[in-house]
Amino acid sequence: MSKTAYLVFAYKNPQLLKRAIKMLSTEHCAFFVHIDQKSDIDQFSCISGDNVFFTDKRLIVYWAEFLELRQFSCSYVRHLTDPSDLRVSCFSAEASIP
Repeated sequence: MSKTAYLVFAYKNPQLLKRAIKMLSTEHCAFFVHIDQKSDIDQFSCISGDNVFFTDKRLIVYWAEFLELRQFSCSYVRHLTDPSDLRVSCFSAEASIP
């Protein structure tokens, strides 16, 4: 079975992110989370799990600069996993979750 790597970009709403991870989490996925450097990372301390990884390097992200962050995150995932059987999905944790 293929594995899914979720690249998550967030700057607020830690409870929404926690809920999204809970809804999407399976034994065959991992979440690679980037918290905008302008945000207080301590707000996201409620989020943890064996399949949740926060990026060590945090970037300042301005609206419409998603491409640079996506490239950074994709290279981060490649170093942690075998990309031969990996599906990558990107999303912002700021969208509403039903």
